[in-house]
Amino acid sequence: MYHIGSDFLYYRGNMIYKFYAFLLCITMIILIGCTKDNDLDITSPIDFLNPQNIDSSKIDLYISIMDIQEVSNGQYNNTYETFFFPINPSIKDSLIIVRINNKPVEVKKWQHIWFVNYDYEEGSEYLFDIETDENSYSITVQIPYATSYTTFPENYYPSENAKVDWSLDVNNHNQIAYAFSEFWDDEDWDNDQVSEWYKEISPSNRSFVFPANIVTNFGNNTFYELGIIQFNFNKSERIIVVSISDRHKFYEKQAVETRSRNLLNKFLFELVNLNH
Repeated sequence: MYHIGSDFLYYRGNMIYKFYAFLLCITMIILIGCTKDNDLDITSPIDFLNPQNIDSSKIDLYISIMDIQEVSNGQYNNTYETFFFPINPSIKDSLIIVRINNKPVEVKKWQHIWFVNYDYEEGSEYLFDIETDENSYSITVQIPYATSYTTFPENYYPSENAKVDWSLDVNNHNQIAYAFSEFWDDEDWDNDQVSEWYKEISPSNRSFVFPANIVTNFGNNTFYELGIIQFNFNKSERIIVVSISDRHKFYEKQAVETRSRNLLNKFLFELVNLNH
């Protein structure tokens, strides 16, 4: 199962690979289903990064607003993507109408996933009004402030500590540090091995030291990622919305580019099987 925290985003060979990676991840979530019985007694923001932690009998929709990181001349450019996907399978074939701050927006659909393009302003709060065939929903969320710069170590060795520094003028509701490693078997995807680590840190932190040995070195062809997430979320009756600004660095760039191409092939393979 691919991780959600930066999941949604962690293959960025170029824009199309990022998009396909996200859609593949969400598709697999929908196919597997979300059945955890927790009465929404989720106390850690980290749990909201993964829709599989949400009970499908109590929540219908999960909305994810993601600040997709683009870098130009050393500066980050914020490009937002908003995805709506059904936690409750009963609405996956529904029509959907979306208004953001009382203005209707165009909704597109891929398989059972809806998505919209919208220009958000960081730090601002937005009201979502959503109508499906059977229900109406309303919820607000604040877009997190994005870091102006984030400095990662040039190289990463999982057996050693790694320090990350960043700049942020305003505290967001939540900050999460994460590390990720994966071994890719390009001959047989079932042999892929994954380790991941998350830690909620104080919103006032502007530096963090990743401890040694928090993710696994699987040997040659192991890919690593370190990241800092700015994260706001809200929940109301039968709907959850999360807003994420993710800054990260990949290690083993060549492996990432190779995997991006292979991930596209995997996405197309899953898509064909999904339609049968």
